[in-house]
Amino acid sequence: MKNIIILAFLIVGSLFIGAFFIFKFHRDNYQSFSRIRIDDVYLDVELAKSPAQKILGLSGRESLQENQGMLFIFDKEGIYTFWMKDMKFSIDIIWIGEGMEVVDITRNISPDSFPQQFKSKLPSKYVLEVNAGWAESRDVEIGDIIKF
Repeated sequence: MKNIIILAFLIVGSLFIGAFFIFKFHRDNYQSFSRIRIDDVYLDVELAKSPAQKILGLSGRESLQENQGMLFIFDKEGIYTFWMKDMKFSIDIIWIGEGMEVVDITRNISPDSFPQQFKSKLPSKYVLEVNAGWAESRDVEIGDIIKF
């Protein structure tokens, strides 16, 4: 009888531990969305927070809607590199500092540029990818403030 109780505790404990890891994996890989504002322009962004989301980015997608983007969120400010591996459309990359200001913009990056890597001139904590030409058509400039 004592062995059955111990076995039951082990099974229940294993189920709780397994459920915890499944929840954690699902939560870390779940894409969440937000809306940001640059001056008077609103943009719906998919958030890339986990390492897996950051590695995948927009790779393999056919396109983005006109006012959509992907916002990469890093734990600390730094110089982060991006490339166009498995990309199917051109993008602008908007580099955003810890103070929420645009610190650099890399425009019209073509999928053909792979394996070239791109990075900002100044440290950034957030990186925003949007359709090529979006930054110019919305007059986004270095120094603009981003609102979440």
